[in-house]
Amino acid sequence: GPAEFENILGMVRGPDNTLVVSDINGRVTVLSATGEVLSMKRLPGLPERVVGVLGDGSVVGARSSPRAIPPSTVQREPVTTSRTIRTAAGEPVASIDGLKRSLRSRVGGRVVATAFAPDGHEAVHDSGFYWGFADTYRIVEFSPSGELRGIVRRAWSPEAVTEADKDAFRAGILAGNARSPNLPSIERSVADPVFPRDRPAFSALLVDRDGFLWVKDYERTHHDPSVAGQRASRSVHTWTVFDPNGRWLTSVQLPANLEVRDIGSDYVLGWATDYTGVPRVVVYNLAKGRQ
Repeated sequence: GPAEFENILGMVRGPDNTLVVSDINGRVTVLSATGEVLSMKRLPGLPERVVGVLGDGSVVGARSSPRAIPPSTVQREPVTTSRTIRTAAGEPVASIDGLKRSLRSRVGGRVVATAFAPDGHEAVHDSGFYWGFADTYRIVEFSPSGELRGIVRRAWSPEAVTEADKDAFRAGILAGNARSPNLPSIERSVADPVFPRDRPAFSALLVDRDGFLWVKDYERTHHDPSVAGQRASRSVHTWTVFDPNGRWLTSVQLPANLEVRDIGSDYVLGWATDYTGVPRVVVYNLAKGRQ
């Protein structure tokens, strides 16, 4: 039925507390806060994963063809993806192609992000969206019509991936799969993996309710399972904040185990996992100074 989904590809909040859902059947459905179907549009071609909604109701979607990765193969160059912008009625407005996406590896039969490799990150807001590929500190902003609006840059010194990093990654993978029936295949996969020269510049983008861009500094846990269990023991992680014109404002330190989901004028909302492994919703007060 209209409000039933076989396989949800994307789900984001829209204007007026609506919910926008895309599914494997190529449908984009808009639901009210009470679950009533307000609209449904079936899009031609490959299914799109909705990644955000603009202030006028236009939808930003991701559409990319899956690429097969043979066993024991690592992609040496990043693949590309595209973003489409459609009106609330589903009519195409723009297509932005050639956006870099992460490298992928095959480990024990599973396709995973290549350790320490840069990734593509995005953040949709009312009047456009940001995209950045974290091989350098450069983030571009697109308008609702798909035009390049601006570029956010910051001085950044790459940190090399060390031999200790590589050894820790291999050890973490093997320890986490010690009881896996695919352990022999996993051991072969991590025996001589391809690592990038440097760590990425950042690991997440988010736009707050006031239109400020928050950029999360790269942390090893983003790609490295060998330190995933250390998150609770680390105290803070740093986010860098830029105003809507791309001007650097400040750096904010948040608890390292906090997964940030929303930032308002006076709060930071997310979820955190405590020492027992139980996730809980957390809200922190946020005091913004005058600009």
